[in-house]
Amino acid sequence: MVKEGSCQLKQDQMSLTEVMLELVRAAVLDQDPVLPENTKVDWDKLMDISQEQGVIAWVYDGICKLPVEQQPPRIYRINWGMSAQEIWDRYKLQKSALNDIVSICNHNQIRIMLMKGIVLSGLFPKPESRPSGDIDVYLFDDFEKGNKLFSAKVDQETELHTSFIYKGVEIENHKIFVYHNTKVKGLVGDYLLRHTSDAIITSDGYYTFAPLPNLVYLLMHALNHVNYASEDTIFSLKHIMDIGMFIQKNRDQLIPEEVLRTMRELLLDKSFELMVYLSEWLYRVELKEYHQNLIERNDLQKIGVLFNKQGLSAPLEHYPSLIKQAYAIQKRYNTLKPIAKYIPKKPKCSLRQITWYLQKLFFVRRLFKLPDGESTSLALKKKFSRR
Repeated sequence: MVKEGSCQLKQDQMSLTEVMLELVRAAVLDQDPVLPENTKVDWDKLMDISQEQGVIAWVYDGICKLPVEQQPPRIYRINWGMSAQEIWDRYKLQKSALNDIVSICNHNQIRIMLMKGIVLSGLFPKPESRPSGDIDVYLFDDFEKGNKLFSAKVDQETELHTSFIYKGVEIENHKIFVYHNTKVKGLVGDYLLRHTSDAIITSDGYYTFAPLPNLVYLLMHALNHVNYASEDTIFSLKHIMDIGMFIQKNRDQLIPEEVLRTMRELLLDKSFELMVYLSEWLYRVELKEYHQNLIERNDLQKIGVLFNKQGLSAPLEHYPSLIKQAYAIQKRYNTLKPIAKYIPKKPKCSLRQITWYLQKLFFVRRLFKLPDGESTSLALKKKFSRR
């Protein structure tokens, strides 16, 4: 069980967040949820936070496991079911698109590797309930060949990947695995590139990272979302569920000494420790072999309060005024302070720096009439390369 001082609340004080987590836990562990008899659930708010976290199908699966007397009224069950059906239909669409993409690549002698996303769905008892947005692929040495193969469909390019829509599904063809804009990301990017050589081919004809590089990639991806001030969530519950389940399913291959040594070398040891504690909190399991005692007890208590009180979310308000927007971002950063020391790139809390950055960005984009949907640096590079 999770140690005292971590992210667990008493059952007789079950919050809406805890109700959501109990239902998700029941779905992904294929067990019966346990809610105290006197639990009062605001089903409208529960649907809102479930949608915000992208776990609405999991929550619905958990609701279906509740005793009849604890389930929501029929109209809510219908609405939940319709929302869950959208997730399930999306999964079927992605599977169809993925099969075609893999077949096309294999026909053209292109090796294709999948990262995160739909490939992780198989970790869960009901794969179609795991939400997935796009499909991320890496074509080894055939990045440009892949772009030409799908040139008629490529509609966006960044420093990280090109993307195109196939059968209504966005496919991202990665040139690199992470942006190299910090020391940690540079280390991780180089590490992942080295370990493409030991990628594992599946029976479906595509490759995946070996377990340890895969864990590193999943961790880095989750941490990237923590650093984005515009995200509504502090941590995406889906990302924590992925990492926790991945560790559980691959525990025999994730040798603790090797995992901890790798995390230290990549400067991700504190981040990994945080994710281990969060995984324990969500799954109510013990992962003591991966503990390094890098998180102070006082910080664990603060993190527990932060996650339970705010439901893993801290929506960023948007204002037309640059000054008000800067204040909103600063408030967001202050919310993240209890966990900031455990993520690679700590957010800056200087209001002057934030305001100045926003003003520069706003001025540059207006001056050069840069399109939305691309980073400022890439959009500028494209604009001036045409001249």
